[in-house]
Amino acid sequence: MKLGRSFLLTLGIGLVAAAASWSAPGESGRYWVFFRDKGPPGLLKRSVEAVREELGERTLLRRSKVLPPEELVDGSDLPLWEPYLERLAEAGARVVVVSRWLNAASVAADSSALAEIERLPFVLRIQPVRRWLRSEPTEEWQAPRVALRPEGLRYDYGLSYNQVAMLRVPELHAWGIQGGGIIVGLLDAGYEWRSHQALQRAMVLGEWDFIWNDPVTSDQAGQDYPGQAAHGTETFSVIAGFQPGSLIGPAFGAFFYLAKTERVTDLQGNDFEQPIEEDYWVAGLEWLERNGVDIVSTSLGYSDWYTPADMDGNTAVVTVAADLAVKKGVFVAASAGNMGNRVWRIVTAPADGDSVVAVGAVRPDGLIAGFSSHGPTADGRIKPDVVAQGVGVYVAAPGTSSGYLFAQGTSFSCPLVAGVAALVLSAHPELGPIQLREALRQTASQASHPDTLYGWGIVDAVEAALYFGPVFSNVPSIRILGDSRLEIRTYAVSKHGFVPGSLHLHYRVKGEPEQSVMMTPSDTSNQYLARIGPFPRGTEVRFWFTAVDSARGAVSFPRVFSDFFSYIVGQDRISPPWLEPPEEFALRGCFPNPFRQWTRISFDLPDAARVTLQVYDVRGRLICSLLEGQIVPAGRHGFEWRAVDQDGRPVSPGVYLVRLRIEQREYHSKIVLVR
Repeated sequence: MKLGRSFLLTLGIGLVAAAASWSAPGESGRYWVFFRDKGPPGLLKRSVEAVREELGERTLLRRSKVLPPEELVDGSDLPLWEPYLERLAEAGARVVVVSRWLNAASVAADSSALAEIERLPFVLRIQPVRRWLRSEPTEEWQAPRVALRPEGLRYDYGLSYNQVAMLRVPELHAWGIQGGGIIVGLLDAGYEWRSHQALQRAMVLGEWDFIWNDPVTSDQAGQDYPGQAAHGTETFSVIAGFQPGSLIGPAFGAFFYLAKTERVTDLQGNDFEQPIEEDYWVAGLEWLERNGVDIVSTSLGYSDWYTPADMDGNTAVVTVAADLAVKKGVFVAASAGNMGNRVWRIVTAPADGDSVVAVGAVRPDGLIAGFSSHGPTADGRIKPDVVAQGVGVYVAAPGTSSGYLFAQGTSFSCPLVAGVAALVLSAHPELGPIQLREALRQTASQASHPDTLYGWGIVDAVEAALYFGPVFSNVPSIRILGDSRLEIRTYAVSKHGFVPGSLHLHYRVKGEPEQSVMMTPSDTSNQYLARIGPFPRGTEVRFWFTAVDSARGAVSFPRVFSDFFSYIVGQDRISPPWLEPPEEFALRGCFPNPFRQWTRISFDLPDAARVTLQVYDVRGRLICSLLEGQIVPAGRHGFEWRAVDQDGRPVSPGVYLVRLRIEQREYHSKIVLVR
């Protein structure tokens, strides 16, 4: 699935069943209830095929990098068996979150309800939902008074320069490698991304609040105490910020999904006794994976109720879930934790996962931060995997539109490394998460002698990007010459050098055969150019690049998603493959249908258009408006209807009609709600 030109609006996927993050009166706590199976065996095969249809092409494409075709969808993707959940409710438990991957539901229940649930024949085991109380790191250091502004940089990084320069990010940015086409998911406490200047250009494809079960991840009156979203806003700005002269994150050219999974305080501002619940985190991770993210960055960790002996890569629920995400093709970066100078000392979950990249923190001078959690894990493995600056990290100041501050903690080294991973993956989108981890670890500062403080060392973005071969600009540059020819430029960099004369631009105009021309070096290091044409205004030119690397042989770019860049003569920019819109307007359908709790209504827009999306009953009465004349950008879009009316009240089972109006076009579909 290609992304729309601007925003892909895909909302929640039915993972959360309730919207409170505390126990109601009479409930003694939260517990995971694990099931033995997912219902009658005869239904499983048919269900797997249905889920395959539900998953987007983007998700399946990412999974195909690490799984054989027959295993792209398996039993872990199936929904929980609804009668099991109904039996939990009958026993007196309140279902809070359901996890397909774990085949489990977290419930709020008292002791009598738990005793009854434990006797149910389909229940495998019950265990508490774990929690973590945030530990604030402290490290003495001197804040810089003046930003470094080295000559020759493409961007002015302001006071964020040191944190990205330590990782050699500016060099990749100069080559036009900025995370293009990569989708990054974040798990944190909320995000005030619309109000701060550094995040105004952030390309957010979707967001979901798993605490309150709505699509708003910023602070909301009546739900959040002011400042709830502070931590997430800061971590998001570290990876995605773009305000030249102040703050530039590594992956400002990537797309993002934002999951709000942590509650920091109660409505009076008191420290919440269970601020970071692992069940919301698991729900958020599954949502991100199903929406096609390539990379997950999580600056949350879990240790309360666990012991250091549990940090073995197989015990903590969040660790099991994180490793499952990697198995499905997602690169997961997790903060190592801020417990290095406390009794706990070692990494917290999910950073203990054997497939998870645990990120430790160093000071601005490259020395390890005293608070940075370290290894070995309980089973003797080296952790962290890599480190980045985690002291004096420049971030967007929450609650302001243009303020900034210095922060510290592995919460901030983690998004820096996740941002580098996005850059490497945008240059080599064919890589799976384990290959990506290999590139980061084997090119870090102490790859030859990893230890349990620094892991494999400080990340080197340039060497990591070149580890699996040459790199090209995410998006080439183009200009129209006076004689109507096109001049196309791209950066192309090889660790071992290209065979002389092997770098070519290939292009095609509709109705004409493919042509190619050799590219020549420009007056800028590592940049090449070619001139083609002339072409009449309005002509669509599709093009791509090939070269022969001295060590790896023939290479091409783009490598994945599609075979070409596209440019319409007269427009102001090139369309990369991942931004190509659908070719026609269409209501692609509703899935699942019939449905019990929710259905997703999907449609395509080749151009931005005014859209109305409504649900009616069979008598023609309006039940719910999901969109009412809003301008929606070009792309593939999905909106969920959760079987409620305009006031949020559940509707009765039966047949309903979906009406999609796009400008003057109208489309209809029938859906069936069953109980």
